[in-house]
Amino acid sequence: MKKSDAIDIAIDAVRQIQQESMRPVAEFTAATRPLDDIEGFDSLNCVEAAVKLTEMLNVDIPDSVFIPDIGASSPTFEQIGDKLREVVNDGSIASV
Repeated sequence: MKKSDAIDIAIDAVRQIQQESMRPVAEFTAATRPLDDIEGFDSLNCVEAAVKLTEMLNVDIPDSVFIPDIGASSPTFEQIGDKLREVVNDGSIASV
């Protein structure tokens, strides 16, 4: 999976969640931090997004792709895309 594809898929999953929740959908970029920058998006939505991505990619995506490492800022879509690529390409993700 290419990095740009992983970012686009992550953005699409979050955009769907925002639309289904009837929350505003802004223009998301690779630098957007879903947990910090998207109105109403919270840790429960991280789980929902992981389920959506699992369905979209037919690969088990852990919700940890959206969760920040301890002491770190919440991840950007670019960082989420990197984690997605790890899971899709390698079948695993480094511990968070």
